[in-house]
Amino acid sequence: MPAGATALVLAGGLLAGTAVAGGAPSHGEDTGSSDAKQAAAPASVKVMTWNVCANSAPRKDDKGQALCANGQTDRVAGGIRWHMQQHEGLHAVLLQEICYADIEKLRTLDGMGGWSFGFSGIHDRGSGSSKGEIRKRQCAKGRGGFGVAVGVKSGDVKFDRFHYATRNVPNARDTWGHWNVKQAGVCADALGTRFCGTHFTPFKGGHGSWDDKKASEFLTSQYGQAEELAAKGKGHSRVVLGGDLNASPQQDSTVTAPLLDPLYGGYKECSQDAAGGDRTGKGTFQNQSGKRGSKLDYVFGNSSAKASCSVTDQHVTLSDHVPVTATVTF
Repeated sequence: MPAGATALVLAGGLLAGTAVAGGAPSHGEDTGSSDAKQAAAPASVKVMTWNVCANSAPRKDDKGQALCANGQTDRVAGGIRWHMQQHEGLHAVLLQEICYADIEKLRTLDGMGGWSFGFSGIHDRGSGSSKGEIRKRQCAKGRGGFGVAVGVKSGDVKFDRFHYATRNVPNARDTWGHWNVKQAGVCADALGTRFCGTHFTPFKGGHGSWDDKKASEFLTSQYGQAEELAAKGKGHSRVVLGGDLNASPQQDSTVTAPLLDPLYGGYKECSQDAAGGDRTGKGTFQNQSGKRGSKLDYVFGNSSAKASCSVTDQHVTLSDHVPVTATVTF
């Protein structure tokens, strides 16, 4: 890969913006540059996960600050880069609620040389009918697909994009009115590590028990998504999994907490070492005034690894989530 180039993998299997041996663009396997050498695996990796809320309609708080930057690709991409630059030595970034155009823009910005990105868009039946055609969700204002992305600072990356199994897709309409949302994920194998980022289906509130049929349609789907994500690390000696998982960490606090048992059962979340192994962590969801709600955003590593988290106390005005940055030492 030429110096300063950034790779981008499309959800349909096309590899764009990457030079392979001989300089021709690759339209086949979603790997990085064929002439790049695999970098030595660092003892520790630093990873940032963030739901950037890039396609939600802007909402104004009493200070006139928009929490979600719908249709504002320059602002989204610039904001992601700014937060990445606050954490020196970042190896990977996991992004949710992102538009394809935002990733295209991000990779062209100054300081982003050497980064490779994989994108995968979510699918649903739209908001009209439960019998509608399953299709790719599109961002507003012609910004391409809406989904998740994983970036790694390496020129030698193999991306594996996935969607959750149909059995783990709720046969219902979500909080925003979309039917049968099929969430997506991306795994990237690079730096001797498997990095996987995703977004779990949001639980539809107003139902307080797993025995409630409307609740269980979402809860059982989310639990199945957690099982699938946990399985993505099997066979890999160094694993980082994360994203917006739309559940609380505490097992005894909310109806959604058991959703994460498959992950906590096989991995260590980055808040656990500092908490003596407890399932906890700073809130990462915020309202329009910056008041924090629950922790919804996570970074998991191998259970034998050491891990730590960093979550800003500042009001992040670009999104309704704040970034989580984790260091995982294998």
